[in-house]
Amino acid sequence: MIKALAAATPGVYVVDPTEKLSANDPMKTYGIGDKHLSPLGHFLVAEAIDQWLVNDWSGGKGLTVGEHQFVKTAPVEPDCLKFSQVGQ
Repeated sequence: MIKALAAATPGVYVVDPTEKLSANDPMKTYGIGDKHLSPLGHFLVAEAIDQWLVNDWSGGKGLTVGEHQFVKTAPVEPDCLKFSQVGQ
């Protein structure tokens, strides 16, 4: 449905990070106690967007992919956990 909307709407693009996310451990790509993306998940989505810009975007002619390296940080516990019954 989303791809059909994008195809029918000029100037709308869809970048699907599913392949990059599914190639990694979901316990590392999603947050603690919820299903928000973790810092690694955000990094993988950013890589998918970067690849799309270089390879598929009509305005990407001449762009090149730079070197990316994920730097692991401490786990983030989102504020929404305060209001959730997860883990209780």
